[in-house]
Amino acid sequence: MRLKLTVAVRSQVSGLNTVWISQANITQRRGRAGRCQPGHSYHLFPRKQLESMAVFPIPEILRTPLESVVIQAKIHCPDSKALDFLSQVLDSPDTQAVKAAVKTLMDIGVLDATENLTPLGGVWPACRVTRVWGSMQNRALVSKAKAALSGSSCSDHLVFSRVVQSWKEQQGKESKQEFLDTYTLSGASLRFIHGLMQQFGENLCEAGLVGGSADCLRLWSGLNQHSQEEQLVKAVLIAGLFPHLIQVKRGTVTKSGRFRPESISYRTESGPVLLHRSSINRGNQDLSSRWLTFFSAVKSNGQVFIRDSSVVHPLALLLLTDCDLSERVVGDAVEAMIHRSLRRSRRQPSSDDSQDRELIALLVELLNNTESESISDQDEIGTENIKADSL
Repeated sequence: MRLKLTVAVRSQVSGLNTVWISQANITQRRGRAGRCQPGHSYHLFPRKQLESMAVFPIPEILRTPLESVVIQAKIHCPDSKALDFLSQVLDSPDTQAVKAAVKTLMDIGVLDATENLTPLGGVWPACRVTRVWGSMQNRALVSKAKAALSGSSCSDHLVFSRVVQSWKEQQGKESKQEFLDTYTLSGASLRFIHGLMQQFGENLCEAGLVGGSADCLRLWSGLNQHSQEEQLVKAVLIAGLFPHLIQVKRGTVTKSGRFRPESISYRTESGPVLLHRSSINRGNQDLSSRWLTFFSAVKSNGQVFIRDSSVVHPLALLLLTDCDLSERVVGDAVEAMIHRSLRRSRRQPSSDDSQDRELIALLVELLNNTESESISDQDEIGTENIKADSL
């Protein structure tokens, strides 16, 4: 008996199984006994077991995943379908196994819809890796897709929102799949996220905050009438996520004392942080505001990384958070304070919808028509007098 790698045709799950050797293996081992001198060969199983054994070993093509075989077939015969090519071998694999291998290669981007090799498929065989590692995330392609979805919003959160909304707007299975392929997305993940959105809508309905849970997901619903106002959406984010606030500063000083005017530093109330490379704002030299909001921070190797961030308008920070503005100039002092916050107490819900609409309309106008100072207009760190504890 020996261990052999086998794969289930339907589930495509590989496993190491203990199986009986074949009669051809027994004959071959019998020859070893007389290789150097006459000898005897003993087999510790009954003759009935010998007769039930396969005459020859099962070919490897019938018991292992076929992805590598399909790739080699496409390299040598690019115009031939994988099923047609492999049906000509002496021990042709199961039809379903070939179709499953082709589907897997299409899913990971090695083959396109017409079974032609993609650029990834052309270099994958030379990498000597399995199909899973061969389809590792192309970060440059992902970053390009996120940049296309972000536009000028400078917001990871709006990217996520646009992804789900655009996916929902696609009509038909082929259209949805094309959208997933274009932006390197996972259909299963988007379906899971959509399920969470439905659950949150039900929670809001149960809490009495909305009339119906379905209205939360309808783009034309009155609840979503301002959902296309990017500045307002980001203002709502800072109102909910505060004090998760990042101050962006241009110009850094290295440990050796060298000043780098083009470098950008990020700081929260707790100390310096770094934007993770998955964030759309990582390395952006033209942020429209000095302030970012975020959802979560992760500490790794002694450094704190922010995975998701959104640029927020300074007016949103002033009007929708519980912070005061105080600025001092040499020779004079100017102090601006927010005496009345637009954030209502939870104990005093408002029933005046007209007042709400007026406030929101005013806020939208202020956010859209008031220019904020970008980090490119910011004074260098050597001349700017902003304390680290000012957050």
